[in-house]
Amino acid sequence: MPIIKPGLTRQEHEELGILLEHLRDEVLRIALQLDGAYPKLSPAARLSYKAAQAVDRLRSALDRQVFLDYCQWDTQEKVQFKGSRTYFPPADTDNLL
Repeated sequence: MPIIKPGLTRQEHEELGILLEHLRDEVLRIALQLDGAYPKLSPAARLSYKAAQAVDRLRSALDRQVFLDYCQWDTQEKVQFKGSRTYFPPADTDNLL
C-alpha cells in the first residue's frame, strides 16, 4: 500500500519558489562567466547551461504540483495563493538598467 505524503504548504511552496528563482539567477551568472572563459562546447560551459535547464524543469514541475496541492489546502490558504507567480514571479523591470 503506497504511503500518502502531505505535500508542501502554500508557505513552503512560496519559500521554495524564491529560493529556486535565486538559484537559477546564480547558475545563469556562472554559466555566462564560464561562457566567456571557455569554448561553448567545453564540459564546464555545457554543464553550467544544463544546470540552469534542470532548475527550470524543477520550477516547472513544482508549478504544476502547486496547483495539485491547492486542492488540499484550507480556504485561508487558498485565498493567499499567488498562482503561477509562486514559481515564476513577474520580472522586476525596475532593476533591468
